[in-house]
Amino acid sequence: MEGELLNNRLFGTFGIFGLSILSLLFLAGTATAACTDGDTICVDEYKQATCLNNEYSQVTVCNIVWGCDASLQACRYCSEGSTGCEGDYAWVCTNGIREKTFCQFGCNPATNACYPSDPDGEICTPEGITECTSNDNNGGYYKQCTSGTWQEGLYCPYNCDLSTNECYECDNSQAAFCSDATTSTKCTGTFYKGGYYVDTPCGAAGCNPTTGLCNSPTAACTDGEQQCNATVRQLCSAGAWGDIVDCAPDTCVQVNATSTICQATPTCTDGDMQCNATMRQLCSGGAWTDVPPDCSASGEICVQVNATSAICQATPTCTDGDMQCNATMRQLCSGGAWTDVPPDCSASGEICVSINATSAVCQAVVTPVCTDGDMQCNATMRQLCSGGAWTDVPPDCSASGEICVQASPTSAVCIPLGGCPLGDEICLSNDVWECIASGNSTVWAFDYTCPASAPLCTESAGVATCIGIPIVISGGSGQFGGVYDTSGGGSVSRCTQFTDWTADSSIEYVQTGADGSSRDCANTTLVRYCREGGKINYYDYEKKYTVDCGEWSDKCDYVYTKTLQYDESDGGLCRSCQKDIYTYACQPSGKLYADNVKESAKCEEWAPCQMAAQEEQKRSGLDALLEDYGLFLGLILILLILAVAYTAYKMVDEEPEDPDGFGKGSEPGI
Repeated sequence: MEGELLNNRLFGTFGIFGLSILSLLFLAGTATAACTDGDTICVDEYKQATCLNNEYSQVTVCNIVWGCDASLQACRYCSEGSTGCEGDYAWVCTNGIREKTFCQFGCNPATNACYPSDPDGEICTPEGITECTSNDNNGGYYKQCTSGTWQEGLYCPYNCDLSTNECYECDNSQAAFCSDATTSTKCTGTFYKGGYYVDTPCGAAGCNPTTGLCNSPTAACTDGEQQCNATVRQLCSAGAWGDIVDCAPDTCVQVNATSTICQATPTCTDGDMQCNATMRQLCSGGAWTDVPPDCSASGEICVQVNATSAICQATPTCTDGDMQCNATMRQLCSGGAWTDVPPDCSASGEICVSINATSAVCQAVVTPVCTDGDMQCNATMRQLCSGGAWTDVPPDCSASGEICVQASPTSAVCIPLGGCPLGDEICLSNDVWECIASGNSTVWAFDYTCPASAPLCTESAGVATCIGIPIVISGGSGQFGGVYDTSGGGSVSRCTQFTDWTADSSIEYVQTGADGSSRDCANTTLVRYCREGGKINYYDYEKKYTVDCGEWSDKCDYVYTKTLQYDESDGGLCRSCQKDIYTYACQPSGKLYADNVKESAKCEEWAPCQMAAQEEQKRSGLDALLEDYGLFLGLILILLILAVAYTAYKMVDEEPEDPDGFGKGSEPGI
């Protein structure tokens, strides 16, 4: 019985303990599930809460236009799918965020997308800019940037102003007029017929509507004087002007102070000059008159230098539009004659450089330190003179265990360093070098120069020999004719004919730029020989060097891609932050490596949060029920379980009645 009682007590004790554990687990289940840092939810339609330290504690006020998107559970900063341009970046709205993409050739505001590659230069920016394209006596033309491309062939009736790239506003040959009662306006300019209106205040005298000019402060005149009042000839009599005759439809012309005449309407401005075929003409009294002699008399032509001058000049040797250098001044061929194009390059400390037959530019002065085509040794590196400066010609001689040797004043070669067969000879140009002993090794050393009687050096099996010049007999036998040139060699001043240029040698190398890019280059030596009487003189020759390089390799770096903005809070302090994203990209290929990015974050100073008390986050109905009533229900359940357990315990603990009447501790029969 006691064993059974003990078992019942143990059962009851473990039952109570198990029920308690279940109750605690139940209470733990009622707690609100923790959030993950960085998660967001919408507090209301204009606020977003961000999870920080596993609870939604950071509240951000969203943009008033887009608010907080319930489907995203986050603030929205743009309309989904919308696009736009910001400088050189195109953006598209994805999940409420403007995702930016860098545009290599700019962003097209007409399409809100990046321009494609621009091999022909047809893409332009910014929108609306203009550029003059041509001018002549009939007007000018310009182009305008419209929707990212040039709109060509736009007409300027009075020519295009090269200084502003806009149309002149008026014809400088038109007469003055009164723009109002006290202002005389005249179109002023000297470029072809282009000009701008210039106002002249007339003051109290006022503007004469007939002449378009300001009235004289006093109307008095000297008797006998004449003047033109528009098309009317006037004579001064008794101190006042009186009309003589109206020249209309002709024009009144002021010959001098006392004489006026009626003349056909002028077509030019006095003092201007023009070309009429080969005759120069001067504008006098509004009409063109010949200026003898005719240019053709000296075998020349008449050339219009500018809008007001013309000269006799030899038959043109240039094509309109070509440019050249005249000392430090650039010149443009116009009308078959060269005209200066200011400013002079020397004004900015530069020189004029002709790039090709049709172009000339101002360029910084570079003092040449060598003659193009010459070669020298710089330690173990050969160098070639190009553009007046020394440039390395890889590979370095030391890469193959050799040294650089100046074979002649204009050439440099690599030769083996030490370890040469003692006594062997080699030819370097027309010099003989011999392998000699040096300490415990051997080196190449200069021995002698071939004489003028046998100026060519040849080598075979380690032996160098000076020979005469091989003469190719007509028909090209290639045999030695036994004729030697004893002029001393190398001079080509007496040559009248040459062979074609042929490749003598070529060196390939990789050129590295300052920015880390590279390209493959080849330095080729070309040679041509003097041809005399059908024979080739191999001693008299010329050499030149050409350097041909391929395209530069890609230059890669991290480029700005987009910016993400966010807020942070800590213990009642808040700050705004932004993170710039940089993506690895290469130019000129345009390759973009989306998986290779770098980030740069920066934040404002910490400051007290603007909201006095952060708004309590919204909770679901089930979460609220569990939070508010979970503990209470759990306590009630524990009390009920304890009551049942106590009752069960008491029932087990009561001793059963003694059916035999022996009593506690008695045994039968005693």
